[in-house]
Amino acid sequence: MRASFSEVFTQLFPTAAPRCWQTNPENLSETGIEIAVQPPGKKLTALAALSGGERAMTASALISR
Repeated sequence: MRASFSEVFTQLFPTAAPRCWQTNPENLSETGIEIAVQPPGKKLTALAALSGGERAMTASALISR
């Protein structure tokens, strides 16, 4: 999932830096997923701090493939 997300996200934002990780990888039944991205010209930011358009593009990259 991480590789596909990174690949699609960098196609949408060519100079961006996406990151996603599991919050509790030792316990897969209780883990969550954290997403932070760095759109062009911005700092690495949590998903909640992005604009609506950036969140929509990030969500599209996450559900693609």
